[in-house]
Amino acid sequence: MNSTPQGDLDGPYPICEFGEFRLDVRGRSLTRADGQPLAVTARVLDVLIYLVRNRGVLIRRDDLIDAVWPDTDIEPNNLNQHIAKLRRLLGERTRQKRFIETVAGRGYRFIADVRFAPESLGAANDPGESLTRHPKALEQYRQALRLIQRPTADNFRRAAALLESALALDPQFAHAWAWLADVDLFAVNMGRAPPERLQQARRHAEHALSLRPGLAIPHVVLGVIDAQYGAWLTAESHFVRALSLDASGLPEGHTAALALHASFVLEQVGQVQRALQQLGDAYRRMPDDPRMLMNLAMAHLIIGPDTRATECADLSIAFGYPEKTFPLQLVYVHAALRACRFGDAAEQAASMLPEALQATEVLHCIYRALEAPVHRELAVEGVRQLLERMPPALLTTSGMPMLFVEWFTQLERLDLAFDVANRALDTLAAAAQHERPPNWQMLWLPELLPLRSDRRFRQLAERLGFIPYWRAHGPPDCPAARRIAEL
Repeated sequence: MNSTPQGDLDGPYPICEFGEFRLDVRGRSLTRADGQPLAVTARVLDVLIYLVRNRGVLIRRDDLIDAVWPDTDIEPNNLNQHIAKLRRLLGERTRQKRFIETVAGRGYRFIADVRFAPESLGAANDPGESLTRHPKALEQYRQALRLIQRPTADNFRRAAALLESALALDPQFAHAWAWLADVDLFAVNMGRAPPERLQQARRHAEHALSLRPGLAIPHVVLGVIDAQYGAWLTAESHFVRALSLDASGLPEGHTAALALHASFVLEQVGQVQRALQQLGDAYRRMPDDPRMLMNLAMAHLIIGPDTRATECADLSIAFGYPEKTFPLQLVYVHAALRACRFGDAAEQAASMLPEALQATEVLHCIYRALEAPVHRELAVEGVRQLLERMPPALLTTSGMPMLFVEWFTQLERLDLAFDVANRALDTLAAAAQHERPPNWQMLWLPELLPLRSDRRFRQLAERLGFIPYWRAHGPPDCPAARRIAEL
């Protein structure tokens, strides 16, 4: 097979064309020749990239599986399904051999002519020129991205200042608007900015798209914001779009799309196995990204093993994620609890609550009751009093309502657990997006199985907006909740 002009998918500008399609490896996008992006999943794209990279060569099925799923045992039929999806995406009919040839019993071969785009053949030009022609703005932008990778509060303040300075130099710098939206979003989720700043993040993301519709990061930001307010289907559409677009030519973009879709949509609605697979893809691309590692720790906390959860949490902190930040503390609370270190669990839980609440004694009572049920009624009363002292705004903050839901569930007071969850939703609805939205992935912890098995969980799932998502994109992993989705 002749592929002209010659090029290299592992080079600095890995863009190629075949048939009516254009594949950008670094941007991880597949488009038609007219620029229309195609919605392709990460695994299907991995299969295509491997086949194109080895074009003309017969690839054994086992070699393809090892390349695309290096750390996962999968059924051979799984590969068949991905090849079938890829063929449908490329418009191949049954028995047609335009792009992929199947050699029965042996493997697959990519047979189409591959043409490397002009950008792929010369590395003389600085890729930054496609972002902005202002050298100082580009320098500040790149510095901001490095700071974002180490997400301390101080680094994010510096990153925001750098991006704003870059935009003062070049107001048309779409990528800078996109990452400024990401900084706004993260500041709220870290509790460093008021919830109203989410709307600023939305405006910045939408402005970035108005300047450059093909960016992924703005869709990631919009997807996270919509997910936080329970608009799961809209959030999903943003993430599908983000994963199909050029992620700004930077690995951070595609990793962010994979990791934040997993954390803010898939984990929230209970599709944790799928989330874990996606986070594994993100980890292989950027094993030192602290936000991705934090999300991976949370997924392992739900699915297991606990040792992997704490390992990812430790790495996240080592790479710059703030230690005393939700949900990292949650990983250490449950690691201690599941190891029957109840005193350690209480101490870790205390770091998640404001000191003004003076909750240490109550927390020790809670975990003492989990060790010795004779203390249960005293613990229930302590949690109720703590809840009464809780400022209403805190009841919608991050994982705060779910802490009370979990404590009441573990203390076998499901009536109070459901009451807290519904109170949080009532508070959020009345606030008209002026409160920081809760985080619901804790619903899927093993410790909350009694809550998910209760008949009242269906009403809670409806209020959370999960059921339309389940009907459109598949049920949650939990068998008890799956029955709700199937009704």
